[in-house]
Amino acid sequence: MGESDTAVLLQSEQEWSNTEPSIAVVEAIAGLENVEAKDLAPRLFDCADPESLNTLITDNSEIAISFPYEDYRIQIDGNTLSVSYD
Repeated sequence: MGESDTAVLLQSEQEWSNTEPSIAVVEAIAGLENVEAKDLAPRLFDCADPESLNTLITDNSEIAISFPYEDYRIQIDGNTLSVSYD
């Protein structure tokens, strides 16, 4: 299945000055998994570097990134956070 064929499970507009990207990703996945963010396994840092996400993604950045997390594909494009099945 190509990326364009994958159904988006969650899509939200973010203000990165109010929410760090790493926190937004963890909260999005925890919500889909119906668990508390602190109970999420594996932890985000097992799949991506949270500090790098927070440094790269800002309100002023024009960057698009995508990475896998378990069975999900996380995409951040500007201020849009999307989660789909990988």
